[in-house]
Amino acid sequence: MKLDFLNSLQCPDCKQTFKLGEVYTKDGNDLVNALIECDCFTYPILDGILIYKKPAKEDYLSRTPYLNERLRIGKSEDSIALSIEGQKLDKMLMWAYLILNESGAFKRSIQPILSLIRHIKRKRYRKYADEKLSFFDLVDLMGWGTWGDYLKHRFSCQTFWSLYPLIPIIKEKNDMVLDMLCGTGHASYAIERYSKPKKLVCSDYEYTLLFIAKKYFVKDAEFICADGNSPLPFKSGIFSSILILDSYFCLSNRGILARESERCLRQGGIVLPLHLHNSMVENISQGFALKPSGWSGLFQKMKTKIIPEDNLIEEYLLKRELDLSKEYTQEEINGSPAISIVGTNDEKVFDFYSNIDVPSRKDVRNLVINPIYEINRRGNQIHLDLQVPTEMYEKEYPLTMKYLNKNFVISSEISRYIRGNRADIPVNISAKDRTQIDDLIKKFVLIDIPENYL
Repeated sequence: MKLDFLNSLQCPDCKQTFKLGEVYTKDGNDLVNALIECDCFTYPILDGILIYKKPAKEDYLSRTPYLNERLRIGKSEDSIALSIEGQKLDKMLMWAYLILNESGAFKRSIQPILSLIRHIKRKRYRKYADEKLSFFDLVDLMGWGTWGDYLKHRFSCQTFWSLYPLIPIIKEKNDMVLDMLCGTGHASYAIERYSKPKKLVCSDYEYTLLFIAKKYFVKDAEFICADGNSPLPFKSGIFSSILILDSYFCLSNRGILARESERCLRQGGIVLPLHLHNSMVENISQGFALKPSGWSGLFQKMKTKIIPEDNLIEEYLLKRELDLSKEYTQEEINGSPAISIVGTNDEKVFDFYSNIDVPSRKDVRNLVINPIYEINRRGNQIHLDLQVPTEMYEKEYPLTMKYLNKNFVISSEISRYIRGNRADIPVNISAKDRTQIDDLIKKFVLIDIPENYL
């Protein structure tokens, strides 16, 4: 975390700007392991990620005091390791910590158990932190199953594609962007790559997800581990754009995040809650869904535009267009399984956008054959066969299944640029080759991914 970013943070309770406490590891202007504080509490920064989790009065098993204690005695690796998955071990460690605090006579007998738990956690952390470990391998190591398959192929999900047509609007504002409930950072990667904001802030409740986002997707962003069901630790009016992609329905207290988004958004900024489950239509992983009017009604201080998700995605896929001037009928909106919302006080945003070139060849860095395809070389051509990750994936993403080619042949002219699964495109290529490559990117046959993703 950059030292100057502390000026953007404020305690929601005491309204005090956070102050820097002890610094244990620093890299230039980056706070790697440190403590920050306000009048209310002290919070740890672990591996550059701020853990903003204030325990409730009845929450005796909060890990935050224990993380702070391990930092203070020079055990930063213990704090980081404890924050990365493994809830059962965490609970055991918390109970042991409480017992140690209350019973001095019991300390010696419980210490070997504590040491064993910390050893197991450190051993796991070192595996996850290995620089040679790819994102695919890390997901497998986590044992996330179906959800892991979804994360591996997130770039091919229709829910992810709903972000692309709105990138030009984020880019136009182009200042400080918040990716709220960012997960492992796929959307953060697209925002950083294609809109190039001055500052990107990623926030999620789970430290593990932020650890992965920082490791693979957007290492130069700012990271805040915070609960979207509670007030956020940001000053008012600091963000030009706030994205909430494919996650808002996971929150039980959605009104708080809406009010906090309005508070933290600057005048003329935009809030983009995308892929919101409609409670009037059956959805897989329904979560805490609302009616479209309920989602829109969460935002009281700005004008909102509701867009049926299929319309948003198909207009982008087929026409490369976004029409925010269009008014959809209530029947169209209520009949859509999922909707997206654009909220802003800037009336100029509600316009028609054409020729949306996102992603484009000029912006990509690590272009590979989409890992959802099995690759077979036949002579000078590359033949691709779509491999659906799971049955649930196929049911949940019908537009993905509709739009991606089940079988595809990459011509010999383009195949010569591909080594293994990676495309190495020279600067000086023919107009015909450029057109073919652009078409492959538009069809998601070639996709731009972070280094060490596969």
